[in-house]
Amino acid sequence: MRLEDLKGQYPKTPDFISEMIEKEVEKQVHTQKNVRRSRKKKKVWTLGRTATAAAVACVLIGTGAYAAVNAYRNYHMNLQQQGSYSVVTGVTADTESQTTEALPDQIADVRIETSYIPEGMEWKDERHLDYINTDNKGGFSIDSVLIGDGNLEEGLTDTSVEESEQTIFGEHEGVYLKYHTVQTDTHFNQRIYLLCPEEGRIVTMYIGSDVSKEEAYKVAEGITLKETGEMVSTGDMWDWNTLVENENAALAEGDGSELPAYDTVVTADKLHIYTMGEEIYKDGYLTEDAQGNQTAESKVSLKVDSVQVSDDFSLLNEAYIPDEWKDRLDENEKLKDNEATYVKCGDGVDTLDEVVRTESFSAKLVYATLTVTNHSDQDLENIHYYIRLSLLNQTDDGYQEKDYMNQSGEDYDYVQWDGGLNIDGGMQYYDSQSDIGKNYISSLAAGESTEVNVAWIVNEEDLGRMYLEVSGYGASLNSPNADPIQLVDVRQ
Repeated sequence: MRLEDLKGQYPKTPDFISEMIEKEVEKQVHTQKNVRRSRKKKKVWTLGRTATAAAVACVLIGTGAYAAVNAYRNYHMNLQQQGSYSVVTGVTADTESQTTEALPDQIADVRIETSYIPEGMEWKDERHLDYINTDNKGGFSIDSVLIGDGNLEEGLTDTSVEESEQTIFGEHEGVYLKYHTVQTDTHFNQRIYLLCPEEGRIVTMYIGSDVSKEEAYKVAEGITLKETGEMVSTGDMWDWNTLVENENAALAEGDGSELPAYDTVVTADKLHIYTMGEEIYKDGYLTEDAQGNQTAESKVSLKVDSVQVSDDFSLLNEAYIPDEWKDRLDENEKLKDNEATYVKCGDGVDTLDEVVRTESFSAKLVYATLTVTNHSDQDLENIHYYIRLSLLNQTDDGYQEKDYMNQSGEDYDYVQWDGGLNIDGGMQYYDSQSDIGKNYISSLAAGESTEVNVAWIVNEEDLGRMYLEVSGYGASLNSPNADPIQLVDVRQ
């Protein structure tokens, strides 16, 4: 997923469609809004589209561009405290006017590098420095913006900050922030802003809780911007003012992380409920023929053969056990209880989120075996599947979906769960994977069938509420959808 999907300590309803397609990308969709990033509409900018050194700008795009970049040499980064837990990071100039010269239309491209990499880490791509063999749950995500060509008086406000420091990182002025959170699993709870005046850029480092402050400082001290030899349009880049405007607006609006106002009850006419063993045709599956042509009417069927419940991982293929489950077994190789933390929200300025109480729930593994069949007269490739587990209570008006996240009471505002529970219903374990991505069947010959196994961890008390959503949408049942959602009754 994306930097804008990183969020703070308040839970947010996840983007299941994105999870289907890019589950491995920026998997912080269940973490913290403090590192959530808004994006300019229809303009996606990666770290490879950053700034050039001033001398290179002078050679490639003329003295006007050089003057604009050179003007930033009098700029400095500063930090101001507002309230007990809110800070404002700003950029100021030595001169009375903070207005720089206009940016050129194009600027040289650079990439961000560091001379120090913590032991056990490697670059996963041009902006992610992660621990080897992890599932993109922490480490470093690095982004940057232009300093810009306008007035820089307004600063960037961050809340729920429990530690802050203005300092020098190597050759760059910067600010370090650590956010307060009640989460116990890996998440992004630290940030460093670096001012790079020679390149006219501000670099932002989003840092996981699996990284110590000392290691974060060492990486920041080694940051440099290297030329790539290419030119890019400044119109496709964000500047500091745009970043501040969007971040501060999101903060004023509650950061957009509130749960959507869907109806709590799904009427029966929006659901088509099957029993185990019934064959369900999936003409909407995205598949390809042997020539690589996508076909919408693939004549693929799916049926749920069995559902087993266990208190250990003996049913699973060890190669496909997700990282977040690696610590879910106790010393006897049995599932640990699921832990719920009940939290009262603070305002992030004078008060912080407070843990009211914790509660344990007996956990069970739910393991489903399904058969996928190609009924067409041609071989198919890259058959996508997505099976979602829904917890439903039948009501007089239809079905009400139980939401582990959207809960509140007299003394708490939300519940934070540990890393093992199936919070959103999305597939956690699946053993049929292809070269193009997970939850794909590489190939299926005409008339051929294959087995798919999926699994979730749930609270034992919810075994009697379980339905498998096989529509392939991957969305919550309360999400708007024109077609009836296909469910299989797997209640135990």
